[in-house]
Parts: sequence; structure tokens; C-alpha cells
Amino acid sequence: MRAYVAGDEAAFEELFRRSFDLVRGYMRRGYISEADVQDLIQQTFLQFHRARQDYRPDKPLRPWLMTIARNVKRDHLRRERRRPQLTALLGPHVSPGDPGVDRVALREALGEARCQLPQSLRRIFEAYWVEHLSHAEIARRHGLSRSAVKVRVHRAYRALRLSLAEYGYPAPPER
Repeated sequence: MRAYVAGDEAAFEELFRRSFDLVRGYMRRGYISEADVQDLIQQTFLQFHRARQDYRPDKPLRPWLMTIARNVKRDHLRRERRRPQLTALLGPHVSPGDPGVDRVALREALGEARCQLPQSLRRIFEAYWVEHLSHAEIARRHGLSRSAVKVRVHRAYRALRLSLAEYGYPAPPER
């Protein structure tokens, strides 16, 4: 690792070769597709590369690398938990993964709809949706109760559903 931090590219190749199976095995645990596993491995080693100057030579390398891997996987799983919410926003008959859905148009419609939200709802919704913060984290950040955050996120979803209906994405029925 010291050689890699000093700029030796061959040292990175050796570190990658020695660590690849460990990281791949960790990423494969759970219900993650093979394509996502490959992406997560790539993201892990990219983060590893970016953070190489932060490595402390007096500490073992493996726990440091696995902390990076764990954070990459946690962020991925957090994003995946939010993905069904887009389906809830659009309804089961419109999925962003459907071949007939124009993703660019959908992204533009979502952006426009988000901009139409009142500032108080947009800040909370973006912290939840874009930054992937939990209700508790948003509550602490904005000095609100968790209940208030949940209510604002729900109101934002409801407003977004109505706005998206204007763009031709039919709103699912309220529950």
C-alpha cells in the first residue's frame, strides 16, 4: 500500500488482485444482482483509489478496504430501498425500467415537478430522495420531529403525483 500511495501502479494491480475475491464475496452476500455486484466492486476500488492518501500505514489494510466496501454497499442498498417509492409515485403501471418509458422525459418531468414544490417541502423531499437521508437524520438537520418529516415527505409525494399527472403520467389512486 505504501508503494501504491507513492505512485506505483503495479502495486495497485497487486492490491487489486489480492483483494478482488474478498470484495466480490462480500458484495455477493444478500440479494444483489451480478451486474450490481460488478458495479459495486468497481465503485469500491474507485473509492479506494480516491482515498489512498487517507490510508494510515500503521493500520491494517484489509479492515480499511472492507469499510470502504461496506459503505459502498450500504449506499447502494439505501438507494435500492428508495427505488420502489418511484413506482409508488408513478403507479404500478408505469415503471422507470419499462422499455416504453422515455427515461429522459421522465427525469425532466420529475425535475419540473420537484421545482414546483414549495420550498419547505422540496428541502425535505430532496434530503430524503436525493441525499438518501433517513427521517431521523432529516429531523435533526432541520430541527423537526420525525413525524413532521414523514408528513412533509408524504405531502411532497402527493404534490409530485399531481404534477406528474399533468405531464401524462397518470397518478395512482390514493391509499
